[in-house]
Amino acid sequence: MRPRLRRPLPLAAGLALAALAALALEVALVRTAAHLGQASRRLERFSAARLELGGLDDTVSSARERLRAISREPVRGSLDLEETDELIGGRVDALLRVSRDDPWLWRRALAVAAPADAYGAALDLLGPLPDGAAIRVAAPALERRLGELEHVVERTAVQVGVEAARLAARDASDRGAARRLLVGLGGGILLVGLGVALGLAAGARRRVRSEERRRAEAETARAFAEERFRALVEQLPAVIYADRPDGSMLTEYVSPQVERILGVSAEAYLADPGLWERHLHPEDRARVMASVRRLFAEGRPSPEGIEYRWIRPDGRVVWIEDRATMIRDGAGRPLLLQGMMLDVTDRKRAEEELSRTLRRLRELSEQRRSLLRRVVDAQERERERIARDVHDDPIQKVTALGIRLAHVRGQVATDEGRRALQELERTTQATIASLRRLLFDLRPQALDRDGLAAAVRLLLSKVREENGPAGAVDDGLVREPEPEARTIAYRIVQEAVANARKHAGASRIEVSLREEDGGFRVRVRDDGRGFRPEGALRGPGALEHLGLSTMRERAETAGGWFRLASAPGRGTTVEFWLPSAVGGPWNGSPGEPAADGASRRTRAEADGGPR
Repeated sequence: MRPRLRRPLPLAAGLALAALAALALEVALVRTAAHLGQASRRLERFSAARLELGGLDDTVSSARERLRAISREPVRGSLDLEETDELIGGRVDALLRVSRDDPWLWRRALAVAAPADAYGAALDLLGPLPDGAAIRVAAPALERRLGELEHVVERTAVQVGVEAARLAARDASDRGAARRLLVGLGGGILLVGLGVALGLAAGARRRVRSEERRRAEAETARAFAEERFRALVEQLPAVIYADRPDGSMLTEYVSPQVERILGVSAEAYLADPGLWERHLHPEDRARVMASVRRLFAEGRPSPEGIEYRWIRPDGRVVWIEDRATMIRDGAGRPLLLQGMMLDVTDRKRAEEELSRTLRRLRELSEQRRSLLRRVVDAQERERERIARDVHDDPIQKVTALGIRLAHVRGQVATDEGRRALQELERTTQATIASLRRLLFDLRPQALDRDGLAAAVRLLLSKVREENGPAGAVDDGLVREPEPEARTIAYRIVQEAVANARKHAGASRIEVSLREEDGGFRVRVRDDGRGFRPEGALRGPGALEHLGLSTMRERAETAGGWFRLASAPGRGTTVEFWLPSAVGGPWNGSPGEPAADGASRRTRAEADGGPR
């Protein structure tokens, strides 16, 4: 019996492959149609983007014409500027919507949106309704922003047109290839081979497209982040730079503010590595370059940065505060030197002016101190001269007169005559006591011999001997004040004690001496009847009568302060502070501040002190 013929295995495999090839061909056709559809939709997006760019170019040109007209005659300037800003914003938003689904178009749209946002930000600085003067001042800057936007729009329109032409040519080529593929298909073997090839190509194409899509998304995100960072950097009022970390002084990036601050364009700065060093001020160059070399050698910048002078190409000198830091990778290797240059010219000029003012104040303070010393010395020498004259002439003569009267009284026979001569003797003795008290008031020897506290104690004891109020001194001084300060303090205390004795009806006077804040504070307090300063001191001559103006002038001329406090039935307190070196400027530190935050002089006037 003859054996049955079986279909050969290759034939079954061929049929299976044919079916698979047919399926693969169908899938390929579907994918080809989808690809052609995507290409067609992308061409439509490019066409829409070109239309939006054309409209935006016309809008920007119209906006520049309006701005020129507004700068010449800003009647309705603010409204026209707002209208142009809304038109530009609408065009940019439409461009972003059209380009959202295409990474290539999206990057170009972001490049157009950046100068448009900058123009809007510059326009917002004018306020809601700017006046004509403000518009005229800002018109050049606004027109420059519009010019930058127009340049970007024109460049982007050209790029989009070129890319659209390329896509159109590629689409036509793809469609021709698809038609030729359908016409040329034939034969089972070819169909199987083509099916297998198309299947493999489809898988590869899917993987390639997936990778391309991932890269496109990453590129879009990177471009967006770069644009945002660039926009942020370009808004800073400083020059941002990035140099190579090898010490070659080659700059990889510098922000556009370099033209405003240093007077050179970013392109010129990047093209000339030695430009920065050449324009350093000759007096600063060695110091700055040594700091730069140390930075590259150690990799640790100075935390406070470095300040130097930079000579602009126009000859103007600007002060720069330069702060830099070394950027490193995960392994600690330096990647780049990133820094920031700030224009601190105005601050340095203010510091120089302040320094000159302080020097002048110190000179004036020294002059005032010298003058005060001379005045105090002249006053005290004159007092000493008067005291010497009084001691050498009037006291001697009155003493001789008393002796003569006593002698004459012994020769008078009548009682009435002796009584008259005795009365004359008492008057003579009182006159001698008054003259001796005058000598003490003019120049107490204890002030120079024993110091301020001893002189004040002697003053209070003299007052007590003349049936005046009792007195006490609380001496807290560790060191004796300088002669000028000691004399001024004694004269103020002397005047305050005289006021308490003559006008207050006090039974006790207390004087406190304390060292405080580089000087000494003196307080004279009595328990007299007191007065209401704001009422009692009104009228011409009132302050002079009480000697308050003299006390205040002595204290303030010496560089200190003076304060008076009094109330009816609560006594009077005179308080003042003097620096140890009289004539020095008062910095407001000594003494206690006023409770309401007012200055010490204001508190003295509020308490009834002289103005």
